[in-house]
Amino acid sequence: MNLKLEILTENHVKQICCWKYEGVYSVYNFLDWDTLVKLR
Repeated sequence: MNLKLEILTENHVKQICCWKYEGVYSVYNFLDWDTLVKLR
């Protein structure tokens, strides 16, 4: 496995906010990007 270290950009964060987990892992779900920005 090859890993690549990159700076976390706003675009990356927007993508991460779209990740959705089910069941017990749903605690790791984020709010959508627009909501997070408003809560800032």
